This record gives sequence, C-alpha cells and structure tokens, in this order.
Amino acid sequence: MKNIFQFIQTFRKIESNRNFSNRIFNLISSIIFIFLIFNFLEEIFYFSSFARRNFVIFFLTLTLSSFLLFLTKWIINFFGIINDNEKIAIKIGNRIPKIKDKLLNILQLNKINPNLDLIKLATKNLSNDLKAFNAKEIVNKTQLKYFYLTIFSLIIFSVNMLNPSMKGSINRILNFNTEFIPPTPFKIINLNSFESALSGDSISLNFGLEGNVIPDSIHLYLNINNEIKKINLDNINNNFNHNINNIKDDFEYWTKFEPYSFFSKWDSIGTKPKKILVKKRPKILKSNFIINPPEYTNKPEEKYINTGSTQFEIFHGSEVQFSFETNKEIDLAWMLLNNDRYNLNINGQIISGNFIADDKKNLTIFCLDKNSIPNLNPTQYTFLNIEDTPPTIIVNKPENDFKIDESYTIYTNLNVNDNFKIEDLWIEYKIFTPGFPDDRIINKLSLRNNLNGFNEANIIFNWNIDNIGLLMGDELHFWFLAKDNNPSNNSITKTEKFIGRFPSLEDLFSEIEDYENESENWIEDIKETISEISEITDEVELELLKKDDIGFENEKKLDEAFNKVENISEEIEQIQKNIDKILEQADKNNLFDENLLEKFNEFQEMLQNIMTPEILDAMQKLQNALEKMDPESIAKALENFEFNIEEFENELDRFMDMFKMAEAEQALNELSKLMEDLINQQENLIQEIYDNPSKSNLLNSKSKNQEKRFEKLKDKINETIEQINEVSEKTSKELIELSNNSTFKETSDLMKSTSESIKDKKNNQALRDSENSKNNLNEISEKIDDIKQSFIDESIDILKEEFSIVINNILTISNQQENLIYKSTGIRSNSPEIRNINKTQNDINRELNQLMEDLVELSNKTFFIDTSINRAFGKINSSMKNSISNFEQKKVSIGLKKQKEALNNINLATLLLLEAIKNMNEQNSASGFEQFMEEMQNMSQQQQGLNQSTLKLSQMSMIQQQSLMGELLSQQQQLKEQLDELLDEFPGENNGTMEKIGDDMDEIIQDFKNRKISRETIQRQQQILSRMLDNQKSLTQKDFSDKRKSKSGTQKRYDGDLKIDSNLGDKDYLIINAMEEAMKEGHSNEYNKIIRNYFLKLQNEE
Repeated sequence: MKNIFQFIQTFRKIESNRNFSNRIFNLISSIIFIFLIFNFLEEIFYFSSFARRNFVIFFLTLTLSSFLLFLTKWIINFFGIINDNEKIAIKIGNRIPKIKDKLLNILQLNKINPNLDLIKLATKNLSNDLKAFNAKEIVNKTQLKYFYLTIFSLIIFSVNMLNPSMKGSINRILNFNTEFIPPTPFKIINLNSFESALSGDSISLNFGLEGNVIPDSIHLYLNINNEIKKINLDNINNNFNHNINNIKDDFEYWTKFEPYSFFSKWDSIGTKPKKILVKKRPKILKSNFIINPPEYTNKPEEKYINTGSTQFEIFHGSEVQFSFETNKEIDLAWMLLNNDRYNLNINGQIISGNFIADDKKNLTIFCLDKNSIPNLNPTQYTFLNIEDTPPTIIVNKPENDFKIDESYTIYTNLNVNDNFKIEDLWIEYKIFTPGFPDDRIINKLSLRNNLNGFNEANIIFNWNIDNIGLLMGDELHFWFLAKDNNPSNNSITKTEKFIGRFPSLEDLFSEIEDYENESENWIEDIKETISEISEITDEVELELLKKDDIGFENEKKLDEAFNKVENISEEIEQIQKNIDKILEQADKNNLFDENLLEKFNEFQEMLQNIMTPEILDAMQKLQNALEKMDPESIAKALENFEFNIEEFENELDRFMDMFKMAEAEQALNELSKLMEDLINQQENLIQEIYDNPSKSNLLNSKSKNQEKRFEKLKDKINETIEQINEVSEKTSKELIELSNNSTFKETSDLMKSTSESIKDKKNNQALRDSENSKNNLNEISEKIDDIKQSFIDESIDILKEEFSIVINNILTISNQQENLIYKSTGIRSNSPEIRNINKTQNDINRELNQLMEDLVELSNKTFFIDTSINRAFGKINSSMKNSISNFEQKKVSIGLKKQKEALNNINLATLLLLEAIKNMNEQNSASGFEQFMEEMQNMSQQQQGLNQSTLKLSQMSMIQQQSLMGELLSQQQQLKEQLDELLDEFPGENNGTMEKIGDDMDEIIQDFKNRKISRETIQRQQQILSRMLDNQKSLTQKDFSDKRKSKSGTQKRYDGDLKIDSNLGDKDYLIINAMEEAMKEGHSNEYNKIIRNYFLKLQNEE
C-alpha cells in the first residue's frame, strides 16, 4: 500500500506543479492585456489621479489575489492538505486504461478492512502494475499555448513601451498620486482680483485667453441665490467682458468651455468658481490684552493696549484676557482659537473674553452686527509659548568613565539650571559586576540639601561610597536627575550614564608596571645619549691635539652634544612624571607599604638632584670657551665637561640599580596584595553561599572567578621568580619552593570542587571546600609575607654588613691619621722625616680612595648614603692632598693643620655613616605619628569650615562679601602657617601630598587678596580638604599594618685594630659619645638637628 500512496503523491505533486505554471502564464498574459487596455484609455482620456489610483489598486489587488489563489491551490494540491486520493485515483484510472477503477477500489477497500488477505493480494498486484508506469508521463503536460500567449503579451508590451506617447501614459499610471494637467488648446484667465462689494455697486467681470486656438465665445455662469444663469460671452480682441449692475446679493461666478468631441483629453476649459461678497461689515477699532503668567513663575502681569503687534511670547499656561472695541454695535461675536470656535461676551461695541495658553494659540475675532454682517479679514493674533523646558545638567566632574580608588570618594561638580526654580536633585545608582547578571536594585541618593532655592546651582559634592558594598573589579553605574517646580509638568532631566570602575589589583599593578617599564626604556635612551656625547667630546679632544683651531664641524658636534644634554633633562622630567603617577596610584589605592612609598619618594628626590648645577656650569664654561676660540680653555672646559658627564652616568647607574631593587620589593608587595584580595573574595563567596544558596548561577560565576584569580596568582609568582632572581637568589628559591608546595594543588582542587558542588547544588559540600580553600589561602598569604619580610631583612643585613666594613675601614684610617698627626707634631721644616710623613699620608690617601670606591658601590644599593657623606669624603681627600703639598713646600704648620682638618672630616664621615646605619635600623619608626595625625585632623576640620563659608559668598550682598572675604583670607593664611610648622616638625610623616596642599593654599590666598573668588577657587579648596583626608587615611592604614614589626638589636663583632693610643682623639670621641647620648633622649627631629649642629661646632673648634 505504501508504493500506491507514494505513486499517488508523486502524481499529485507533478500535476500541481504543471497546473500552477499554466495558471501563472495565464495570469501574466491577462495582467499585461488589462494594463495595455487601461494604458490605451489613459492616452485617450487623461484620467484623473483618483481614477488612476483606483485602477492601480484594482490591478495590484487582482494580480496579488490571483497569485495568492494559485499559490494556495498549489500548496493544497502539492502537499495533499485535502485528502483527495480517490479523485487522484480516478484521474490515474482515466489515463491508464489497464488500471481503470482498480486503484479507486483498492483505496476504498483499504478503508473498510485493510487486513483481509484478498485485499492485500489485490493491493500487491496493483502495486506491481503501477511500477510499469512513470507518473510524469501520465500527467498532462504544460500547455504551450499559455506560454506562447505570455511571450506574445510581453512582446506587445515591449513594443508599446517604445511609443513615446504610450510611455507618457505609463508614467502617469505609475505616478498615480500625482495630478497631471491635460494639455488644452488654450486657457481662460480670470482678470478680476476683487472678492467683495457693497450692495448697489456695479462690477465688471473680465476674462482673458492664452493659447494658439482662440474660441469665438465662452460661457459665463452666475450663481445668485442658488440660481445658475448661463451667459454667452463673445470674443472681443481676445477678451470677454460682462457687467453686473445694482448688486444686491452675494453671488458666485465661473467660466466654462466644453469640448466638441467625446474623445478628448480634457473635460472642459474654464475658471474656478469665485464668490463675491456684498455686505456692510463691522470693524475693530481698539484692542486690549492682559497676560497673567502662571503662579509658579512669580512673573507680574503684562498689559498691551492698542499695540500694533500681532505676535506675543507668553509663558506656557498663562491666562490671556482681551477686549476689543468696534465701530458699531455687535449682535454676535466669537473667536477662532486654533480653529476651535468659542462665543465671546458682548456689551454694545465691546467684545471681551479670555483663554489659557497651554500651547501655541492663533486667535481670530469674528463678529456680526445687527444686520448679521460679519467683519472682513479679521486680524489673526499669534501667542507663542515660552516653554518651561526641563532642567539642564552639566556635569564637570567626574568623567563619563573613570576609576575609583581606595579613598571611596567620587568628587562631583555639576551645574544645574532651570527657567524658574530647581525643585529636586538626586543620584540614582547601582553596582554592576562584570560577568554577572545586571539585576541589582537602583538606589537613590538625594542632593536636595545642596540646592539654594534658585533657578541655578553649582553643586560640589564629595560622594562617599564606602558603605555601598563596592568591591574591586566592580563598576558603579549612576545618573544625575533633576526636576523643576512646574506642577503641571512632570518632566525629569536624566543625564547619560556615568561609570566608575573600581580596578582590580591586577589592573592597578599592571598600570604601575607599565610606568616602570617606560621609565627603564627612557633610562636606556639616556645612557645611549651619554655614550654618544662621550664619543663626540673624545673626537673633539683628539682634533684639538692635532691642531689649534677647533673647526666648524667640531663646533657643530659640540652644539649637538649640548642639545643632547637638554634632551636628557627632558627625559628625566618624563621619568619624574612617571614616578609621580606611580606614587599617586599607590597612595590612592594603598598598594605600597610605607617603606616602599618612601623609596619611590627618594627616587624623585634623587632625580631632582641628578642633573647637578656642576653639569650645567661645565656646559656653560665650554660654550664660553668656544666663543673665545681659545684652544687651551676649550681643552680644559672639555675635560671638566667630560668629568661631570661621567659623574652623571654613575648617578644614573646608581639610580637604575636601586630602581631594580625597588621593583623586586614591589613585586613581592604585589603578591601580598593579590593574596589579600583573593582571601577577601573567598570570604565573600562563603558568605554568599550562606546567604543565597539558591542562586546557583551567581555562586557558580563567583567560584569560577576565584579559580581564575588563583591561576593568575600562580602565573604572577612565576613572573616574580624570574624578576627577583637577578636581585636575590635566596628569595627566588623560596618562591619556587612555595609554588611547588602541595598546598597550591590542593587549593586549586578545592576551588574546582567548590564549583562542581555548587553546580550540583551540594551547598554543604561547597561550603566545606570553600572554608578549606580559605584556610589554605591564609597559609599561602602568611608564607608570602614571610618571604617578603625575609627579602627586606636580607637586603638590610647585607647593607649592615657592608656599612660595618666601611665604618671599620674608616676607623682604621682615622687611627692611622691620628698616629700621623702625632708624628708630625713638633717636627722641623728641615727634618728628613717629612719625606716619610708624606709617604704615609699618601698611603692613607690611597686607602681612602679605595674606601670611596667601596662607598660608591654601597650608595648604589641604598638611599642612606646621602650627599653630606660624599662631601665629607671629598673634604678628607682635599685636606690630605693639601697636607702633602704643604709638607713638600716645607710649610709644616699649615700641613699639620690640614692633617687635623682631614682627621676632623674623617670623624665627621664616621659620625654620618653611624647616623645612616641608625636611620636604616629605624626606618619603620612611628615616632610623632599620633601627634601628626591629631594636627592633621584639626586642620581638616578648619579647612572644611572655611570651604563652607566660601560657598556662602554667592548668596550675600557685595558689602557682606567684602567683609567676609577679609576674614576668610586671614583664616586661610593661618592654616598655611600651621601647615608649614607641621611640615617642619614632622618632615617624614607625609606621602608627598602636603607640599601640593601648600601650593594650593598659596593660590587661594592670592585669590582672596585679589577679591576674585571663582569656581576654580572653590574646587581648589575641596581638593585641599580631600588631600588632607586622603593623607590621614593612607597614613592610618600604613601605621597599623601588621607587617610592620620591630626588630631586636643584635651584637656585632668588631675585628679592627684595638691598639689606639689613649692620648689621641680623646676630645672627638668624647664629643661624639656625648652627642649620641643626648640624641637618645627622645627629642623631636628639630631638636635633634640642633643638638647635632651644636656638637659638630664643638668638634671643629681648635
């Protein structure tokens, strides 16, 4: 039976396809024939736009409906939607005589009882019979006559398109909405311009002609009291005239000329009907308008009496009262208000009324006298609305997309303006976490208290977001909204979205690393530039050895060298800017500990002093020598210039070495911060599992993010291992041991297990795994902190050891110098012992030079070797050379004096070295911190009060402003003095921001003196307060860090020479011991400076 149905289905599809094609060909032929017929009629009759549009609608409807009908039939037949198998069986039987009714019988028997054996046998036989026939061959083929008819229709249509006149008619049919004017042989022109007349008057109606064909006569039609009169007008010199006397009633007239033949493109030629009014009209003589603005505008009423203006600008919602005086008594009056009619009050010759202007209004006054004669051409008055626009909000701060730091403060500055008054102002905000559904609730923060009750306001608002639950990596989406005081208008202005991004720790440290890499590249460029400068100066020196004239080329090369020095200065400024950015980023987000921040501040100071005045002076001397063209002076200046450039290069190498050490410490600090953030996120995940166990999608996303963070941490540890290996192999090995620790793999597995448990909704297991992960993370964090502290301790121990070696060596030199002074005391100028004294002094000087080389190497590792130590060693070297020179010249007393000067400077250098190692041991000291914080808090409160008083200036009169401004100037100057005293007393207790606060205060004081308080002044005051609060916050966080631990003192073994003559250097040692004891009493830094200077002066006295 399946084969039979398949044969029927195939027959049905083939037959439906061929029937469909026949119908389509027939349809195409028909629509072309219909279109050609209408096109021919259009060419003859020039149908109207309405007729053409109806034809197009009919044509398209017929075509589309026919096609849809044929398509529907095809779909029904092709897919056998209606079960017509029996009909198909009859068709197949008629076309296959061998089968005839067999197929129909089988179908009918199959419906009754398909399981009978006889029916099955008959079905099988019929199926075998059908296999001998091809369904395509028994279906009627496509009738070619339809196809040929279609081809013929298309040919006729193409030929028709070639006819220019037919093309025009086709164009008119296609553009059925356009009104085409049929060509006429002539036009009748109405030469009458008047539209009205008074009763009893006579008028003359005149008409002219345009065209090549001139008619002998035309018909004039007059419609008087609905009676139409037809008048024949003769042609007189191509003009047609008719006089109407004694006009009593209104009438309408028009002309018409009809065609001679039915087959014409135009129906008639004539003029449009025109009406002549015959009446005596009333007239408005005076006008009076009173406009009352809405109450919320607080505007007074406005009066316009007999004004010539017809256009008024009024506030939306104003009430307009009016009155008009006419030349005669009025029986009825009304107004058209935007085409809406309203009757008006009348009192004799006075017309009055009123309306509310809730939009643009066009007012026209109509009136009828006692004879019902209306006024003619009444004046139209236009009332334009001054719209109460919604408030405008201009946001000066923050940017549309900005970063949020750990101060958790968004500094907003916006200007809000309205026509009349700002009623309300607020912020709508929500927290968005990337990677999580955006389903947070939008919160509202009111700023109404910041409004001043006027129509404009400058809002400076420091938005503290510390308590809204923002986490690193989150985004704060917010908008500013404002509403005015219009009770009938509920429009609210909403700004575009602002996005504050709280960067993740990875982003913050990545940005800092970019700054550092850029600075290292600049340093490499500077070193290349120094190498080029050295090559230039060497070449010039060689040329000077060959000939006296330096030559134009060499002078040009030296100019090039000077330019390169200036370029170096610019690159150093760029490096300083980068370090400023690093410090700002670290300080805002609490990324560095106090020790690391101090190092980067010292880098800044080092860069400020690296381009020494000596280099600039040497360059100036070389330029002066070049102007004099003196070869000897040029050679000396070149030598001096080369020496200073070499010193600069040494300082640059020192900076680079110390910078790499700081980068290594920063890398460890970054690991510590990343671990802290990872633990916080893990605690947050645990809390979420407790609070929202049903939110599996959210929990799973957070758990997966934790896995990613942990993998990033492992990658960062591997990067740090490579980075720190150059600086400390011990620390690198400790990090390798940590990364290979089984805790890492166990933690990773626990995090994956947490995600799987959340996915499987096993929240108890997820909670246990999360807690175990947190414990492991705490363990890893402690190990990283230990490694970091070990690195710092290792660095300090190495420095202490090197310091000890230098101090031991200088003590040895001091001992030797004292012995030499002892031998030199009392010697005569002619003594042969002078030669031995000079030899000993020279040996001591060579030892000093070696010690200075060790000191230079040590200075490359620490900031505690400052310029005062270098100057002291320079004085020692100078004194020893002068001593040798004076002894050679037999100036024994002066030589002895220089020997003692050398000893004094040796003792001074020793003291400074001891002070340096003491400062290094006490670098984490917090002495004076609490007092500093208390002073800072008091100053912040005073500055806040000062800021609030400044904001009130705009609300005061000029005299009050001048008085208050003097008080504010005095208060700001007092605050500046307090700041200077605070910096003098606690020079180390700030992060470099206090100097910026002082600069801003100077600018504000100058503004007060100039009596010019601008928006920049107010912003600068807010910035001062913000920096004070930020400085307190960052210092507090660093002061109470658990990582700042004290270290107990350790004993150091001294291996130097203990055989020092008790009679030598007693005074100096007594002074040094007394100074150290005095400085241990716990005085302030200022008093310690005074104590140190006092004892140094005692030591220098003879």
